[in-house]
Amino acid sequence: MPNVKVLLYKSKTYKNGTHPVMLRITHNRKAKYLSLNMLCVEAEWDFNRCRFTRKFRDHQQKNRMLHFFEEKAYRILYDFL
Repeated sequence: MPNVKVLLYKSKTYKNGTHPVMLRITHNRKAKYLSLNMLCVEAEWDFNRCRFTRKFRDHQQKNRMLHFFEEKAYRILYDFL
């Protein structure tokens, strides 16, 4: 069963101190990362909820977008199963 998770990809750090927000799709212990074209610093990211905190500008809209991407990925994956 595939698993989808949004995460802050801390392995890559840009010059301005931000990290990319990625969508991780795991199936049969193999992970694929898809960029969501969003950047964030660690202080503005909630690692428990995997969402932006209130400190982030337009956090409500961006969190809705993250939820939309997760749902879309699950729908695509379950169409293949």
